[in-house]
Amino acid sequence: ELGDPLIGATVKVKSDPNNGVMTDINGQFALNVSKGDVLQVSYIGYVTVELPITDQNNIKIEMKEDSQILDEVVVVGYGTMRKKDLTGSVVQINPEKIADTNPGSVQDLLRGTAGLQIGYDASAKGQSASIQLRGQNSLGTNASPMIVLDGMAFYGELSEINPDDIAQIDVLKDASSAAIYGAKAAAGVIIITTKKGKNGQAPSVSYNGSVSFSKTQKRYDVLNGDEYRAY
Repeated sequence: ELGDPLIGATVKVKSDPNNGVMTDINGQFALNVSKGDVLQVSYIGYVTVELPITDQNNIKIEMKEDSQILDEVVVVGYGTMRKKDLTGSVVQINPEKIADTNPGSVQDLLRGTAGLQIGYDASAKGQSASIQLRGQNSLGTNASPMIVLDGMAFYGELSEINPDDIAQIDVLKDASSAAIYGAKAAAGVIIITTKKGKNGQAPSVSYNGSVSFSKTQKRYDVLNGDEYRAY
């Protein structure tokens, strides 16, 4: 909060790094300095302050948050969390890096993710493949990860999500995800974020196209109706 004391901020003389102290519970400090020294104050997540020493004995220093550091966020739960506050095990998948593989489904994007096993479905739809995080972790039940799409729990099929519309996928693998989503997250959470427009940028249109060929390997010579009747 604005005006609150910063506990544990580092205050030192720039020319003599050994001459330094930490702020106490009230945000106060005492340090022997000389006129002309430069006082350097630093704290994680805040912009470092450099202050030349003049004749004054009492100095009040205000620090501002470093927006560049705080902008680094990871999607956890129904929102985002600062990277430095994150303690759980998270794998982040950026579909743009594998767009050249032309994924036909969301499962194709997820294949190869550490700790995530994607089964195989031979049907044309190809969307019934099993998904397991950390293996079979529940006896007698088909425990698959919870899916969250753009901040909302998603209960449909992954075939309803166009892989070309996905901007980012975050896979929460450890038990800390259950603290956010409850029992449904016992088998892990897959968070899917779709592409959106960005403020301050001109509208843009992108096109994705692909062409594929299929060929029958072998045709069986079978009887027609008259031949079968004669047989």
